Amino acid sequence: MTQDSPSSAAELNAAHLVKELEQALQATLFSCTGRITPRRVKQIAQEMAEAFIQFAQSEDPAGTRAYGQQLAQEGIGHRAALSLSEAVRRACWESANPGLQLLPASGRYVGALLEGYMVEREALLLQEQERTRQAAERAQAHNR
Repeated sequence: MTQDSPSSAAELNAAHLVKELEQALQATLFSCTGRITPRRVKQIAQEMAEAFIQFAQSEDPAGTRAYGQQLAQEGIGHRAALSLSEAVRRACWESANPGLQLLPASGRYVGALLEGYMVEREALLLQEQERTRQAAERAQAHNR
């Protein structure tokens, strides 16, 4: 990470990023498993924009992985997660300084975000499978 990163992040049009993220989530809302209200769509877009700008300045993937886990817990679907990731990349590409810092940072951000998301989705699926197994066992025991 070079010393130019904070200024590169500042050159990113945050309002444009929020708009791109909001549109991406709105377009894929029906792929989400949780109930996400229109108000929450705007909040998620704002949170993700802030998280990316913070990541571009600090390059700390731990917070980004945790945010990916939070998105999975909220019920963000796979299509929505990928669409949000693409919106971050697209906004960086369209920014005033797309080349030196923002595009590589967006790739690292998306990688950490999706890593956290996938880890949490896997954990949630395993929990659901265990609940299903237990319910099936109870039903079998009841039918005996």
